Amino acid sequence: MPNTGKKQKRRYLTYCIMALTSGGIMLHPGSGWAAVAANAAPAEAAAAVSDDMATYTLEDVVVTATRNQADSQKVPASVTVITGEQLIRQNAVTVTDALRNVAGIFVDRARGLADVANGISMRGFGESNILVLYDGMPMNAAYDGSVDWASIPVANVERIEIVRGAGSSLYGGRAVGGVINIISKQPAKNLKVTTGLVYGSNGTWRKNILVGEQASEKFGFTLGYEQDLTTGFQNKFASSTGNGSAHAVGPVGTGVVTSRTVDGRPRYIIGTPGNSGGRNNTYTAKMKYDFDSTKSLTYSYTHDEFRYWSDSPQTYIHDAAGNALFTGSVKLPNGRYYNFDESAFTDYYGRRDTDVHSLRYADTTNKVIFTLGVSDIKDAGYARGC
Repeated sequence: MPNTGKKQKRRYLTYCIMALTSGGIMLHPGSGWAAVAANAAPAEAAAAVSDDMATYTLEDVVVTATRNQADSQKVPASVTVITGEQLIRQNAVTVTDALRNVAGIFVDRARGLADVANGISMRGFGESNILVLYDGMPMNAAYDGSVDWASIPVANVERIEIVRGAGSSLYGGRAVGGVINIISKQPAKNLKVTTGLVYGSNGTWRKNILVGEQASEKFGFTLGYEQDLTTGFQNKFASSTGNGSAHAVGPVGTGVVTSRTVDGRPRYIIGTPGNSGGRNNTYTAKMKYDFDSTKSLTYSYTHDEFRYWSDSPQTYIHDAAGNALFTGSVKLPNGRYYNFDESAFTDYYGRRDTDVHSLRYADTTNKVIFTLGVSDIKDAGYARGC
């Protein structure tokens, strides 16, 4: 297909400094544990624990609603927690797949993995008014507030905390509709290697590997890679809602499909740009150093390379000899002509590269959290008709 010359390219830089100190609510287990007499024999003590100790399920503890650890049932907000185990059970390919099942959130990503448009809304507010955090770093682009959901690898997610409702007093202007806080996995105590391979319809693949270890008493790390790929599916048409032209330009064919828009206007469909495909490669690294049992310093890095395209265009218009027409005219039911060329069957070919750095210091004794981060979205652009 010829290049129509329509190109856009942007680069966004987001800097983040967050500091918090307060006296919040901490969860201390203790009342749920059975006591055994100090003078009891070991065998009797074991039997007492086995027979008499009740089992208690603790409520989820969230930090997003009040910026302190608190029981999810006691915070003054509408909160939902999605765990990593739930993501696996749901077979979520992207974070937005999991968000579809959350009350109050609407997900509209018609192109699937290849979608780059604003994808979610919460309580009527669009993505630019929903603050999305990944390990404390805002993921909303500085230009339009959109979120590159593909840059958040599902296999590396420990939990997702969703707080519905205004949170601007705690998190700033982006948090008008709510806050979505995505927390990555911590290093495992022993060396742990997790791999995954998923195949779905429309040539969809997900491959991932995650390596993590608490290498010493004070230092731990995780390294990860995830690739998402899809050949896509047809999700839009080459069409026009105009009244047409009085004269034909080029060969005249037949085969136009007449439909209606939501407001009742005629819509003339002549084909489709084809399948909307996408490929995403995400690399992650996380290092944590514990100064002691209450103080830690964590550095997180994410590099994401996202490409999207459309291929295999299809025309419904054919000439008298049955040849497919990508350039020419078709007569409309109103007697006028819909003139078209190859550009009507092209769609966007785009790319977006993202680097996210986050440095986080936490002191649980004094309830101090300090986060410093940089989000660099580069090569964000597209060309049409390539």
